[in-house]
Amino acid sequence: MSEKPPHFVLIHGACHRAWHWHLLEAKLKASGCSVSTIDLPSCNADKEKLVVSGALRLDIEAIKTFLENLASTSDRIIPVFHSYSGAPGGDAVAEMSSAAKSKIERLVYLTAIAAQPGGTVAGIPNGEGMNINVEGHIADLLLCTSCLYDPDVTDQKLVDDAVSHLVPMSIAAAIEPTQHAPWKQFPCTYIFTTEDLCLPYASQKGMLEVMSDEERKGWKTVTMKAGHSPMLANPDELAKVLLEIAVSSVS
Repeated sequence: MSEKPPHFVLIHGACHRAWHWHLLEAKLKASGCSVSTIDLPSCNADKEKLVVSGALRLDIEAIKTFLENLASTSDRIIPVFHSYSGAPGGDAVAEMSSAAKSKIERLVYLTAIAAQPGGTVAGIPNGEGMNINVEGHIADLLLCTSCLYDPDVTDQKLVDDAVSHLVPMSIAAAIEPTQHAPWKQFPCTYIFTTEDLCLPYASQKGMLEVMSDEERKGWKTVTMKAGHSPMLANPDELAKVLLEIAVSSVS
């Protein structure tokens, strides 16, 4: 790795929180990297704070503001988008100032949404067992936790803890369209998870397959034999993958 380690920004998926990164965060910090996490406003235990519309934009602005501020002090920023957060995260980095963009070393999509401009999170095929509970403008994932953590989060206490930290989400975030193709502006790496029951491997690959040959030139890919939550199932392996991505970005 270069003299200055990267600053990873770990951004959670739908109905999750920054807590769900804690095992991976510890591994990366132990390797000498700086790590930050964000709690997205579209996800909140307080349902009164979940908006009927504009949820995707709220997340975009939260991520953009965080990264703009971080760019004033960090020169090697690597955002890591998990699942849903690929949508607001991609739009956020695409809208950053030129000065802040220059600090983004690479975008990492961890089994994450890479929708075409105008596409939505809901428009990407998910797993058959993704029984999302929707009441009014609020959704939760409590009926499909096995898709999130099977087959490889085998520690039942960890599963229980992960489920206990899930929160409701504004469904608008999943149906509001993205606006940008950030892979046209930044080098990207997609981490495929072959055993994923939430965002199936075929759906992950499909998002890159619809891109033009020119667009795909900006991507590198890594494949993990993992379910949807490798940050919980195997944080050691995922940390190693991310560190290797960081090294390859400057080599």
